[in-house]
Amino acid sequence: MTKPITKKVTTYPDTAAGALACLKGESLYDVSGAVVVPDPFGKGVWSVVFESGKDKGARVIVYLYGHSPSATRDGYNDFETC
Repeated sequence: MTKPITKKVTTYPDTAAGALACLKGESLYDVSGAVVVPDPFGKGVWSVVFESGKDKGARVIVYLYGHSPSATRDGYNDFETC
């Protein structure tokens, strides 16, 4: 019987800096020039808007593992482009 592959999930703090660190560590976004705003209804959910840099105009929602119920249930940090 083979062992399942397990990956240690990085837990970022539920802060603006944590949301940026998540994007920097787990995506190809250039986080310079990003503005981070917490979701008023969800813990561990952050909106990131890029006001300058190569990703200018992009908007990303970040779900932090260990804080966001959906990311914790799924077992990983997640983000989506809006």
